[in-house]
Amino acid sequence: MGIRDVDEFLKKMVDDVPTYRKPEFSPLEPVPTGQRKLPMSLLNNIKMEIVARMGTTELTVRQLLALKEGDVLELDKSIGDLIDLFIDGRRFAVGEVVVINEMYGVRITGYSDEDTGKEAKKIG
Repeated sequence: MGIRDVDEFLKKMVDDVPTYRKPEFSPLEPVPTGQRKLPMSLLNNIKMEIVARMGTTELTVRQLLALKEGDVLELDKSIGDLIDLFIDGRRFAVGEVVVINEMYGVRITGYSDEDTGKEAKKIG
């Protein structure tokens, strides 16, 4: 490879380098509140995970590490007590455990207003 070959190679590398420019965006204009309402039907197909917390208990790390298959944990709820229902870690309702065709279910008995600290509103 001679000097001429090196010069051509370097020239080609410089010519092949893409050029970049800063993108230009049109300014954003705020949408006035209350003027654009979206239909609630847009939310109909959003899936959410609901967690029914049957109760809680406290264990030491030693007790946790000693757990084995078949062990029973005693919870702070009894049969007939209301349980809490959560969406995204926030309580939204309370209910009672029911059995339907040999499966467990929860009958919602009231809705929670966790943000205000009020107890669940009774249904019916």
